[in-house]
Amino acid sequence: CDNAGCGAADVARYLDVAPTTMSSAIDRLVRKGLVERRRPEENRRTVALTATAKGVQVVGDQKAGYRNACMAMLRSLNASERQELIRLTEKIADTKVE
Repeated sequence: CDNAGCGAADVARYLDVAPTTMSSAIDRLVRKGLVERRRPEENRRTVALTATAKGVQVVGDQKAGYRNACMAMLRSLNASERQELIRLTEKIADTKVE
């Protein structure tokens, strides 16, 4: 689910995991202060999930770490190796899976 305020079932469906697995994971994220549960005023029967400021920061840090790791791997390739990587990546992307 790409929207703030999704419910646990929405996230479980999006990630294709069992709702019980998602519920346990959300409990851990709440305990760590990364996600909070709220009851929307318009529908008090539902529980909406939103990332906390700390959660947003952790996601940003993870993205930056991933980006830095990718850049380090690419820097280890010379120009012809980078061209070959691009060629192979394009070939994979163009492959039709049936």
